Amino acid sequence: RLSPRSPHHFDNLLAYGQSKLCLIMFIAEFRRNYPRLFY
Repeated sequence: RLSPRSPHHFDNLLAYGQSKLCLIMFIAEFRRNYPRLFY
């Protein structure tokens, strides 16, 4: 049974947050470079 404050859980949460942020940045850059695909 893992507590929510265990380091392993925190590392997973951090990695998930970073990957999500990276995806958001990628989509924002893509939309900026190819605006005609979104209008």
